[in-house]
Amino acid sequence: MQLPNSLKNLLGRLQKGPFKSGSFARNVLTIFAGTALSQAIAIGVIPILTRIFTPDQFGALATFTTVTMVFAVTASLAYEAAIVLPKRNESAFVLYVTCLLINLVVSATVGIVLILLGPDLGRWLGYPDISKWLWLAPISIAVLGGFVATSMWLTRQKQFTDISKGAVTTRLTTAVGQLGISTVALSSTGLIVGQVMGSVAGFLFLANKVFRSIPRHYWKHVNLKRSRVLLHRYRRFPVYDLTSSLTAVIARNLPIIALSYFFTPAIVGFFSIAYRMVAGPLQVGATSVTGVFFQRASEARQAGNLSSITLQTFERLAAIVMTPLLLLCMAANEITGTLLGDQWLDAGVYIRWLTLWLFFSAIASPLHRLFALLERQDELAIINGLLFVCSAGALIAGGLLDDPVTTIALFSIVSTIIWIGQGIRILVISGVAPMAYFRVLTREFARILPFAAAMLAAKLMTTNALIITGVFLALLGVFALRRAKYILGNR
Repeated sequence: MQLPNSLKNLLGRLQKGPFKSGSFARNVLTIFAGTALSQAIAIGVIPILTRIFTPDQFGALATFTTVTMVFAVTASLAYEAAIVLPKRNESAFVLYVTCLLINLVVSATVGIVLILLGPDLGRWLGYPDISKWLWLAPISIAVLGGFVATSMWLTRQKQFTDISKGAVTTRLTTAVGQLGISTVALSSTGLIVGQVMGSVAGFLFLANKVFRSIPRHYWKHVNLKRSRVLLHRYRRFPVYDLTSSLTAVIARNLPIIALSYFFTPAIVGFFSIAYRMVAGPLQVGATSVTGVFFQRASEARQAGNLSSITLQTFERLAAIVMTPLLLLCMAANEITGTLLGDQWLDAGVYIRWLTLWLFFSAIASPLHRLFALLERQDELAIINGLLFVCSAGALIAGGLLDDPVTTIALFSIVSTIIWIGQGIRILVISGVAPMAYFRVLTREFARILPFAAAMLAAKLMTTNALIITGVFLALLGVFALRRAKYILGNR
């Protein structure tokens, strides 16, 4: 069956215009498709898992994830961010292999320390049985660090399709593993083992793609002398990037740590599910832009149009995330009850506070690699240090008040202020005027008012959670259709 001529012409214009090979829009769409599918799997399985596992068990999973994510950031000593910078592919490959070797050493060392400190760590976090699954930590840290380094190599090669497939492989294997293990044992270990299985599968998929396509002569350049030269050339990354990245990921995961210390595992479980429901879909848009932006920004810097690329990307990020987050905030309780079940209603309260923090984080964090590109990691280290100190202070204050909702509210407000400052600074160092930050947000807010009005009208007309959830999904569909052209356009 042949396509109508009008449809053929449309597809032809798209392939020659905004979606031509190598274009920003096409690369974004490639990662978007993979990220959307991977997050659809992750979000789609949540309503099933929340009816199988308890909030306490999800709290244990969240604690394990936090521990491994914090250490995974250090796994390659931040050298993975430099893989896209060398002019020659041979040098970049040496740096990539070096990152993998550093990753193995760091993961093994951290794993031994965690296993030895397991009982003390379990008592501090409120999980006495933590030693039962801490042996999985070094495996998880190694494959997470390897996945990031491999993704950076593929980003350099513009192999965005493979990156997308790797993300889908990770999520699909995790979902199948967690659901499969639940038929044997309903415990937190089942959730954790399933997650580690997914991380291993995702890394092996990407690594297989890389090493099957590497020209043989690249290996001739891999030696200790060349590695030492490259590690010295990009020494600013472990000095500044590692510190700032570590403080940033700790600050992002501080709520889990604080809630584990001050409150019950069930509270941690409520928060972790709320975070997954908000942050997961955000990654569909933000992750789609991040990798492509870094590669394009490197080219734009040499061409002298870095400010233009940065502002365009910032506008797209705001367009992607503002409307969905506002609608989610308005219908959080109804969506939580409908999708997750009545025992998870408390998660809806956390979702509302999380939307504030995660919005300003989502429009700034994909652009933070500009600090590395411009070799201004010292500024990012200061910003992330400030974020860490202020976030920790807010969480401690909330914990001392013995109110988990107040704890997250204070954290969200303080983090929002810091992220606004970081977003403005990113625009400034790229050459964009600081007031552009507020102009973009004001313009985007005006565009979403009809959606907010429709959501408010639905809530005033009915209290039926299923109907309100249906309206939310319908509005998201309309938003996607209306804004897709702008988000993926050439502007």
